[in-house]
Amino acid sequence: MRAARFVHGFSRARSLPAGDQRSILNRDSQIHSDRAMPYDSDHAGTVISADPLVIYAMHAPGRPLGIAPAHAAALRGRKALLLLALDATIEVEGAAGELARDLKSAQADLPDVNVVVLANTPFEAYLLADLRISAMPGSRSIFVDESVFKPWDGPAEFDAVYNASLTPANRHELARDVTRLALIYDRDRSNDPNRLDELKAKLPRATFVNHAEGQGAYRHLSPEECDRHINRARVGLCLSRTGATVAAMEYMLAGLPIVSTPSRGGRERYLLPPFCRLVDDNPPAVADAVDVFVRKPVPKAVIRNHALHMLQFERTNFLIAINNLAKEFFGVETLFASFAPFQIGLISPRDPLPMQAPEKAAS
Repeated sequence: MRAARFVHGFSRARSLPAGDQRSILNRDSQIHSDRAMPYDSDHAGTVISADPLVIYAMHAPGRPLGIAPAHAAALRGRKALLLLALDATIEVEGAAGELARDLKSAQADLPDVNVVVLANTPFEAYLLADLRISAMPGSRSIFVDESVFKPWDGPAEFDAVYNASLTPANRHELARDVTRLALIYDRDRSNDPNRLDELKAKLPRATFVNHAEGQGAYRHLSPEECDRHINRARVGLCLSRTGATVAAMEYMLAGLPIVSTPSRGGRERYLLPPFCRLVDDNPPAVADAVDVFVRKPVPKAVIRNHALHMLQFERTNFLIAINNLAKEFFGVETLFASFAPFQIGLISPRDPLPMQAPEKAAS
């Protein structure tokens, strides 16, 4: 796998028609439009362009090429470009090398598929290029749909909201001193049956939104519902040490300022004053920063406009890179005229899973 070259320049679109932009490769290895498969499935993916074939998928443990291996028969012998997003940062020791080994092994069965990793940070792109893995800038945050995440009018019920899975890496405990706290979360994938009860004990004043909405059972929230609950708060929290933290962009598009702890993996690029306060990794510091924004709020429209300007800049550069990559790989001068084909929920679509048995929900 060779490092991709990028030359600045725009191109026009020859992608899927508007009605065909949401496409997947189904289990029979055929291309279909206007269908979506659960992202949690090993077969999940999105076809961005049918001719030439451009696919978006998410790398995950045990699924290094996302959708591609499940449809090897359809892809074998067919030239395709696979844009591979990362589910976790590789800015930790040994992660880039492990990813490179996984990709080279998985791609051996698909020699005609050009895999390009979408790096969340310039350093991730550097690490991959050093290992001769094709990569380009493509933070997961730039795929957030600004038509879904937007400000709502009305008073806020909570001082802060934290939208993050309940895994220990997200360090919910750092929010224990926030007086009125709302938690939004995907179902815990850590297989720790005690994690929810553990957090309820540590965060007795918190509202566990998904369980409150499910009246004791975990209830999946659509992106639109997530936006509504985000708008019930005054401040968004980002407390993990690593990761792109897509929720940070969702907060800002909804008009919320952010309190964050130091991190690496992508989110730090977008967290700028006066819209963000970077604090030490301890509960009093987090609560004090939240109180500052509660007492002296920043207008929602100002925060959202800041986020929109950042998205415009990042998406423009993304289009330059992807169009030149398509020209190099397919020989196509005109592929994508705008970012529209990519604005289809490419970041971890959170499809509902079967509801759990009722659990004690915090109110």
